[in-house]
Amino acid sequence: MKQLLPFLLFLTVLTAQAQTKLSKEPANFVGEVKAMLLAGKVENAEALSASLDEVWNSGKLSAAQKNEVMEIAQQMYRKRFRANPHFANFFTTLTAGIQQQNLRPNQLDNLLEVTSKAIQHEDSKKLEQFLSTTSLYLSQNRLYQNAHYKLLATGGSFSFAYEGASKATDDNASEANGWGNISWDDEVNEQGEVLADDGWGAVVEQPKKVDKQKAAQKRKESLKQQFIPAMPKVSGPVLKLDKVTLMFVTAWDSTAIHNTNGQLMLSNNVFVGEGGEYKWEVNKQPALAELSKYSFTTSFAGFKAADVKVNYPAVLAVPVDGTLEWISSKRKTGNYPYPKFTSFTNDAKLNNLGNNIAYTGGFSLIGNQVGTRPLDGSLSQIVVSQNGTKNSVRWRGSIFWKTRWCWLAAPLSVFTRARTR
Repeated sequence: MKQLLPFLLFLTVLTAQAQTKLSKEPANFVGEVKAMLLAGKVENAEALSASLDEVWNSGKLSAAQKNEVMEIAQQMYRKRFRANPHFANFFTTLTAGIQQQNLRPNQLDNLLEVTSKAIQHEDSKKLEQFLSTTSLYLSQNRLYQNAHYKLLATGGSFSFAYEGASKATDDNASEANGWGNISWDDEVNEQGEVLADDGWGAVVEQPKKVDKQKAAQKRKESLKQQFIPAMPKVSGPVLKLDKVTLMFVTAWDSTAIHNTNGQLMLSNNVFVGEGGEYKWEVNKQPALAELSKYSFTTSFAGFKAADVKVNYPAVLAVPVDGTLEWISSKRKTGNYPYPKFTSFTNDAKLNNLGNNIAYTGGFSLIGNQVGTRPLDGSLSQIVVSQNGTKNSVRWRGSIFWKTRWCWLAAPLSVFTRARTR
């Protein structure tokens, strides 16, 4: 009997594999899918089969689309994909797309085309991730979930695409050769700058007018690049989201990025986003961050946006640029250090300090603490005007406070000691 066990096991596996070879005849296809799902012990095999049968015979699939579905199933069979989870996720994607997301015919064509390309070009691990995430999103509007955390994408609109290798774009000749804005009659110096004619045929260089505001902005943009990483290159099967709300929900808290756009690479769970707003409270006062470009891995309960503009009217006179980070985890201390915002440099100005007190320096929001340390480590400064004279104190590093008056006590005490020496 023991000698028969390996043979019986081989026969069982062979039978299960044979059941996954699906018919190319539309009339027989759904029945064979059901048999495969049952043989593969898919948890919701009966319900999924019933949904597929309803979709298949509802008239919502054209003959061409049915053929494409059967061809994709054949491709999956040839690659030895399993009933659970691969085929289960594929048919969940199909039925949820039609029944829950009400995909239009052209949207369904697009989804099937992207699925076919993914099967052809992605390896088995990436394809499994693609099928899992796509079915999860179309059936539950979730980009990721586990026992303790889920990431939802609600509102807005979505579409699918397959992004291959980037193609070089043809630039206009005038822009490519550097002569686009220069007349053939103009003369240029060694740096390629246009020189002016004095009217007598003599060419003279014109002194440049320095725009201090533009120069300061240019320096700031150059500084920001030290702290802003390059965005991941989008490739492979992609879920494109437009004007959606990303909601992070964990066992400890929840938060959201509103009205954002982005692309989720379905084969590796990397989201590349742009725009949107993040709202929270610091000491029961509202704070708002306007996001630029950002990216994060959806399987991690948190995100980091390296370029945001934060407005905190309770303290800030004008919005400040910097980085924002949020992580959800179990609270171990009274002051949880997230959300965390830190300005790039010392350009923050505070309001309501009094007519004779001015602050310029770094700015941070770390949990419910407000601080003064910028990312570049530059100095912060308080200037006190009194009886027509101005006195200042400067420092490097961070001073934390819960109210602006508690915060002022520290640097002003330094200022007072310096004045009495």
